[in-house]
Amino acid sequence: NRGTIQTMQLLNEFVRKKRDVFEPFVSPRVDYKNILMLSYYRNTLIHIFLKEIFIAVSLLGFGRDTIKEKGVSKERVWAKTEYLLDLLSKIFIQDSGKLKTYSDFDETLEFMAKRGIVFIEEDQIKYETPADKPNGLLFLCNMIWPFVDTFWLTLVFIYTLYPRHKIEQSKILNKIQWFAESLYEDNIVLHYESCSQDVINSAVKHFIDKEMLIVETIKTEGGEETYICLHPTFQENDELIQNEFDKVSFY
Repeated sequence: NRGTIQTMQLLNEFVRKKRDVFEPFVSPRVDYKNILMLSYYRNTLIHIFLKEIFIAVSLLGFGRDTIKEKGVSKERVWAKTEYLLDLLSKIFIQDSGKLKTYSDFDETLEFMAKRGIVFIEEDQIKYETPADKPNGLLFLCNMIWPFVDTFWLTLVFIYTLYPRHKIEQSKILNKIQWFAESLYEDNIVLHYESCSQDVINSAVKHFIDKEMLIVETIKTEGGEETYICLHPTFQENDELIQNEFDKVSFY
């Protein structure tokens, strides 16, 4: 339609068409600005689908075979959705996009079922990849997977602080961003947007709020220096770090 044609003309510098498929126009280590520009346009749409997105990512975390063959109970998906909402609470702050209660969750799920995004059989949520129409579940998940990856890679970096390593607070964002870009170039992290310092900063603040990380101020001859390190509880038991890592890796 006319709107689509005009949109693609606007994005002509950032996407290219192969047959009937549009894809980002990027070259490794060269066109990162194109990725960021496309993510900017995408991020303006996230709030429209935010409730459905949290449910979609939580559901797909159980695995495609499981949600296709057996399905997953509403209660289990809600538990994962609650964790994800808390994890990304510093990123998505709009009240309109929050699933505040199980009732909100259930209403949104019913809406998704009416749109054919998921199927509900008794108390089980199921999904099957459509053969002849767009994949609605993947569309939703791709909206926020880059943000989830940022929290994941931040946790990987935090692991390097075990048991009692410290890092200057003024340097931690740059170090995590460098680490993120290295993972992206090695194709371990799939989204360049995951290297955003703003999102990394939100991830660090989240883990400080959860008392996984602490901020220490040490007096020196020249004044004071502020460091970030693991909370003493996590310094004594790396299994606690692994547990947090497993929770984020689920998505």
